Amino acid sequence: MTPALMDLVLEQQKTALSESFRLLQGVCNVPRMLRRAGHNRGFTTAHRVVYTEGPMRLLQFHRESPPVWAEPLLICSAPVSRPYILDLGASRSVVRQMLAAGFDTYLIDWGIATAADRGTRLCDLADRMLKNVVQLIRNRSRMPHFHLMGYCLGGTLATIFTALYPSVVKDLVLMSAPIDLDGDNTLLKAWANQDCFDVDLFIDAFGNCPGIFLRSFFALLDPVRNLYGKFGDLAGRMHDEEFVESFVALQQWANAQVSVAGEVFRDVVKLLYQCNLLARGQLVIEAAPVRLDRITCAVLLLTATADRLVTPLSTMGLVPRICSRDVKSMSLEGGHESLAVSSKAHKTFWPEAAQWIADHSTPRTGPWIRPGESAFGRPEFVFAEKVDPASKCSREPTA
Repeated sequence: MTPALMDLVLEQQKTALSESFRLLQGVCNVPRMLRRAGHNRGFTTAHRVVYTEGPMRLLQFHRESPPVWAEPLLICSAPVSRPYILDLGASRSVVRQMLAAGFDTYLIDWGIATAADRGTRLCDLADRMLKNVVQLIRNRSRMPHFHLMGYCLGGTLATIFTALYPSVVKDLVLMSAPIDLDGDNTLLKAWANQDCFDVDLFIDAFGNCPGIFLRSFFALLDPVRNLYGKFGDLAGRMHDEEFVESFVALQQWANAQVSVAGEVFRDVVKLLYQCNLLARGQLVIEAAPVRLDRITCAVLLLTATADRLVTPLSTMGLVPRICSRDVKSMSLEGGHESLAVSSKAHKTFWPEAAQWIADHSTPRTGPWIRPGESAFGRPEFVFAEKVDPASKCSREPTA
């Protein structure tokens, strides 16, 4: 046997032994993975509940030091899934990215609807409840403005609120938010078509939208990947403890059953998906037209290229309908959840997004911040009346 051939044989044996050791590590990780799977993770960052209304909770996340920026940040989660997708782990947490960037960070957890919540409407979430939350945050921070971020359908709620009360939102950040659904060619839009799905009959029969229905619905958007393919990825990376931990946490989140208030579900399907009233300028909330051209604050749009739930085209449909002169868009390769949990997103994407928000923030000094001032006796901030002025937008649509 020649030396070159001997080196080749030894290299192949080394590779085989290395792969065997890697597979053995994966087998040894199985008990640990099963233990983690049996543990309900939820949020991983310390927080406290500062407000409740029905099943909705407002969380404030703990900071080790005072916030750097005067304006607080409110994250509006989607009412169709559990919100801890935004705080899945130490290295995959949007919440921790915002805390590290210096923001006083709040998050709305819409909770799980019960029979008592059946009559809750879209207008209750986007106007009354969000308004109550914002009033509390503004009074606690002693600031008239705040940063508003929304994920998925939470981004749609945030957009509606900003259009109703544009004077209180410092800037608007949307993560894969469904806005314009006319040209949306996703399976979700096809299944929600009124010729295929009678939402009135469905809600009249069930009262609320059952969590098991939504979980199955989302899984079937990409059945091969969601039901089989992801476990192939797991089998090949069982030796990677960080990947296994993230995989288990993500599966727990995906398998959580979240019941949605029946009338909210009816409104979302009929008003947004079937009639596209928000993008058409025909949506009415508590007798007030929702005019997207009233949005003049800075806007950051975050999308994922392979999103099967909310296409980038749907989110970007906001741009030609608003009067904001400061609009930035960022796109990440990946699916819907990748924006929140992928390691790639948290290495470069989110630091850049956090810096954008910081660039639109006020340092925590000046006339609004008076150290040692008592919190009692402060006047409440009054919301501007919801009016319907003619559009004065003269900005050309941003490309």
